[in-house]
Amino acid sequence: MRHLLISAIITLIFSYSAFGFKDQVCTIHSESMKKDILVSVITPDSYDQNKDFPTVYLLHGYSDNHRAWVERTVVKELADQ
Repeated sequence: MRHLLISAIITLIFSYSAFGFKDQVCTIHSESMKKDILVSVITPDSYDQNKDFPTVYLLHGYSDNHRAWVERTVVKELADQ
């Protein structure tokens, strides 16, 4: 039983670290709102600015902030798929 538990823990550690992404917080100025807005940008480790990559824009609700999708979903883990 102990070996099974240790194997499960090791598997979880390696499977979690297998996801490769970069999570950056950037500032974008909004002319219409006349203020700077914080945004989270998630890119896969394989990101190359000279290649085309699919882009997904996720908007948070009124009471959330730029970290909502990053902290409450699996969006980071999906970045390298």
